[in-house]
Amino acid sequence: MKTFIGKHLELVLIAATVVLVGAMAFCFTWSIVFASQNLNAVFQFKSAAPQSPGFNIAGAQQLNLRGLVQ
Repeated sequence: MKTFIGKHLELVLIAATVVLVGAMAFCFTWSIVFASQNLNAVFQFKSAAPQSPGFNIAGAQQLNLRGLVQ
């Protein structure tokens, strides 16, 4: 392996460069496509569902809090 890289150093470096540039191009393209597809979710306003304030008396009576206080 060492002798192969030593004899064909330029080809190995060119191949590594092509692979790394291809990986960078793929990641860049994927990120641009992902951002453009999900950009509309950022600008859409979604209002929260209104909640009515209240207290559950029946549920509070069923709580067993005797073991919490020492």
